[in-house]
Amino acid sequence: MTVFLLDLLLKDSIQPRRVSGTKGGEYASACPKCGGNDRFRCWPEQGPTGRFWCRGCGIKGDAIEYLKVVRGVCYPDACSLLGVEPREWERSASQSPSAREGQPAAAWTPKVATIPPKNGARRPLRLFPGPNNIFGRLP
Repeated sequence: MTVFLLDLLLKDSIQPRRVSGTKGGEYASACPKCGGNDRFRCWPEQGPTGRFWCRGCGIKGDAIEYLKVVRGVCYPDACSLLGVEPREWERSASQSPSAREGQPAAAWTPKVATIPPKNGARRPLRLFPGPNNIFGRLP
């Protein structure tokens, strides 16, 4: 069974009110993180579990991000609470640094700097009166 974002808000004693009926509805409430009045917006029909955004503190995401930011749950536990299968690339990113120590580091090669040639290099245009200014010859 998949749990949706609106259900999580109700479980956290947040009473969102419907402010729009477009594309499945938009709900407004106080932000569970910063407490700002009517700054927190929720769109329960967007994405598989819904989306949210706080105009006050700037947190945003889906139901998994809500559990991570507001409740402090790690990614695999958030997926199991929602009944969603964790994705492989997100699972490896959420591992602790000690679990990633056995993996080789990505190869890095420096970029070679090139110096432009002195002869034949283009000169910048001059903005003051003279034979090479951009305004032409002044009387």
